[in-house]
Amino acid sequence: MVRSDQELVDLLRGDSDKAVRIIFEHYYEAICIRINRMINNKAQTEDLAQELFLDFWRKRNEIEITGSLIGYLSIAARNKTLNWIKSNRKHDFSSIEDVQQATKEESAQKLMELEEMKIHIDEAIDLLPEKCKIVFILSRFEQLSYKEIAKNLDISPKTVENQISKALKLLRNKLQKKN
Repeated sequence: MVRSDQELVDLLRGDSDKAVRIIFEHYYEAICIRINRMINNKAQTEDLAQELFLDFWRKRNEIEITGSLIGYLSIAARNKTLNWIKSNRKHDFSSIEDVQQATKEESAQKLMELEEMKIHIDEAIDLLPEKCKIVFILSRFEQLSYKEIAKNLDISPKTVENQISKALKLLRNKLQKKN
């Protein structure tokens, strides 16, 4: 016999184990789906869903449900999951300023890493044989086609292709040694 949300809540307040069992069986899967969308961790999802229903049982006499039961449970699931995420995150940010500062520090670190990488790339390009370096620079930095480079340097497009391949191989080797 299907019961309305209000009948289930009334039974729950009357300490009916049957009401909890019906609510659990009826809404557990939907709550798990909602939680798992947020954390994508099946085991933790099930733990949080079970905790939610346990809390629901413990607070059954204090609960004020003005809308649907699934609406109430969904909001409770979202809040429980957000609290779990907050307590298990890697950074402990106590304010928006902390978040902004951490973001600035990460951005500065990434900028420094990029600058360092650019220096390594420039050094590696400088070590290329002269003809190879010229072809590479015209291709990658001047963005000329192989045909245009061949015409400008009075060489064949195949030679351009070979020089680019050689440059990339040498650069790859040099940059791997830097790491």
